[in-house]
Amino acid sequence: MKKFFFALLLSAVAMAYAQKNQLKFNSDGELKILQFTDIHWSNEPKYTNKTTETLRRIIAAEKPDFIVLDGDNVNCIPMRDGWRNLGKIIEEAGVPWTLVFGNHDAEQDWTNAQSFDFLKTFPHFVGEKGSVAGVANFSLPVHSSKTNKPAATLYFLDSGDYTRNPKLGNYAWIKRDQISWYAEESERIEKSAGKTLPALMFFHIPLPEFAVVAKDPAKVGEANEDVSSAAVNSGLMAAILERKDVIGVFCGHDHDNNYIGSYRGVALGYGAKTGNDGYGRLEQGGRVITLKEDQFAFSSYLSLPSGRKFPYSFPSGLSEISEKTKVLKAQNVKPSNEGLHYSYYEGKIKSVKEIGNLKELKSGTATKIDLENAAAEDHFALSFSGYIRIPETAFYKFYSYSDDGSVIKIDGQTIVDNDGGHSAQRKEGIVALEKGYHKIEVLYFEDYMGQVLDVGISSIGIPEQNIPAEMLSH
Repeated sequence: MKKFFFALLLSAVAMAYAQKNQLKFNSDGELKILQFTDIHWSNEPKYTNKTTETLRRIIAAEKPDFIVLDGDNVNCIPMRDGWRNLGKIIEEAGVPWTLVFGNHDAEQDWTNAQSFDFLKTFPHFVGEKGSVAGVANFSLPVHSSKTNKPAATLYFLDSGDYTRNPKLGNYAWIKRDQISWYAEESERIEKSAGKTLPALMFFHIPLPEFAVVAKDPAKVGEANEDVSSAAVNSGLMAAILERKDVIGVFCGHDHDNNYIGSYRGVALGYGAKTGNDGYGRLEQGGRVITLKEDQFAFSSYLSLPSGRKFPYSFPSGLSEISEKTKVLKAQNVKPSNEGLHYSYYEGKIKSVKEIGNLKELKSGTATKIDLENAAAEDHFALSFSGYIRIPETAFYKFYSYSDDGSVIKIDGQTIVDNDGGHSAQRKEGIVALEKGYHKIEVLYFEDYMGQVLDVGISSIGIPEQNIPAEMLSH
């Protein structure tokens, strides 16, 4: 009987811990994740004293709901002591935490599997060993603040260490069985929820696609070294794009990179190197990612001892304006008419610059920027003009998706240049605008074989959408 009650007590304790460590959106509909990466814990005080100070300072400043250690965590002998000392610091936060492994985590006296087994003894550690390549391959649900049902997903993958084959490059890649596991897990979650749930993904070694973001002038943060990805692209990004649930991928590995940007509609972001033992000139710290409930959206910034830097918002891909930002001043007008003025033309041209050579056939008011007022299928043009009401001073991203050419101008400045004869394609532009009314002009022409015009806007707090009618006036 005593054994029965003891077993019952252990079961109750386990259930209590599981419930306590459940990830859940708070009453504001947010989950605040703190990512630490490349801690490189060595158990040598000359390094770990500063690392400890950084960890405690950032945890105290951010008060996260969840902590992720994103690889290259402990590098010392004995590993047990290193994990015990680092785990004790993370446990002080009193919130659930987990990890993925990096290329250096199994170089000492423990395998990653042994480390994971030891980590499971910490009260707030969450996660499970996977059944595919590597060790840390698992998903965690984030429960709704309203119904306690899963409302989002966090995926964790083991990106491996080295190829051990010079012909295949230096670093390993995420294997095919891991990618299949992710796709199947994503399908299972979607089927269970009855819809696609927004998700984030964490692993250590960046994907080759990070190198594309590095060259994007719209990225936010610093890119001070080449992307040290696997030389082989195993196709994880393709699976992510096919499944359409993951909105952000976060890694570490490259200590002198801490940028974030968008690739094909998915945010790819580095954390901030956290440890004092390891190369790198950038300030140590962490990355905060705040996931939004019931939205495919998150906000992020780097949390550093010197303060918060490089704020970023997804899906707009924009940061907050600073004192150095050139902001276009609002117009001193109060438009009284809804919609934009439009003019319609017909004739053969090859650029919106030639619209002035055509004869206007009709004009009026358009509540939307589209092709509804076009009378012909080919060889025509449209111009829209008026004002757009900007709700807050901020960066705004405009886009046009058109066949053939289109141009978006704000206050006389070309923001999106999608001109010329071409099949349907998208172009974007970013501009900082003061709260109030701004002149907007959209020019479009159709040559032949297909016609489309889609014009949209996004900003921090404004998800990407066609420019709504209530923002337009003349």
